[in-house]
Amino acid sequence: MANNTFFKMLSFGLLGFYVGSGLANGYKMEKKVISNTLKYNDQITYVTNESKRIEIIGKNSSYIFYAEKNDSKIRITPIAGVIKNIKEIK
Repeated sequence: MANNTFFKMLSFGLLGFYVGSGLANGYKMEKKVISNTLKYNDQITYVTNESKRIEIIGKNSSYIFYAEKNDSKIRITPIAGVIKNIKEIK
């Protein structure tokens, strides 16, 4: 019984930690986008050869989340069939 309670408490603690960290990072990123203090260290090239200077907010296996320079909106673009190249600019 005590062992089961320990694992439940550990699970809730870890869940709270990761959810709280995610919310805090999202809040900080929102402030950077709104105040336009992102560094825009990335360049995205579409299959149409159009290039844009961006800051990557996040990505997964299907989509990329980014902000364009001089625009406060977050863009979501599918990777497959749309993006030709993603390059980091130092």
